[in-house]
Amino acid sequence: DHPVRLRRRPCNAGQTANLTITLTGTGPWDIVMNGKTYTATASPYSITVTPTATTTYTLTSVKTACNTGTVIGEAVVTVNQCINLPTIGISTGGKLVICGGNPLKISSTGGAEGYTYQWRKDNVNFGSNTADIDVTEAGRYSLKATDSKGCAVSSGTINISKSSTTVTLSGKNIFCLGTTTTLTATVQNATGALQYQWKVDGKNVGDGKNTWAASQEGNYTIEITDANGCKATS
Repeated sequence: DHPVRLRRRPCNAGQTANLTITLTGTGPWDIVMNGKTYTATASPYSITVTPTATTTYTLTSVKTACNTGTVIGEAVVTVNQCINLPTIGISTGGKLVICGGNPLKISSTGGAEGYTYQWRKDNVNFGSNTADIDVTEAGRYSLKATDSKGCAVSSGTINISKSSTTVTLSGKNIFCLGTTTTLTATVQNATGALQYQWKVDGKNVGDGKNTWAASQEGNYTIEITDANGCKATS
């Protein structure tokens, strides 16, 4: 005798399921299931199926070159119908740039109660099962949400960059009493219109432009803010 048993599992429409068949005796075995013949050379033997609806898989015969065996059991593959799923998106509130070491929050939108979440960066899974996540690295981010039936929806992708804005000061650091020396701020890798804040010994003294006529002694610095809200200090 060559008794055969099947194990079953659920899946979603369009996904595959593996049916495991346990055989005894000496192979190879010719197995007939749902009218189709399979040749197994080892036990257990796995058959991959891709049902579009809930399907019962029944073994009807098994035989070797020497004799015919008996079959036991059937497998029901239950297909979860993933229909009318809510859409899901991700948002940063309009900001797509990470400023310095400050994390940028990405939040999910839409979806439904009871979802589990899988974040992806550059097509690689990362992060924990949360609807929101803080990121500190540039990359392409997306989110996959799965409900209790295993049905999944995915967001679109957003591209996050990281600011590398810098500002340096130039100008003479010595001037005569009653005169001024002009300091100039040079900004690199900034975005859009800039805001300037000049400081002397840490105190604000003026703003609005990239040059300053210094007329007093002190340590001069400038802080700039670009259109993304990213700051840099000389």
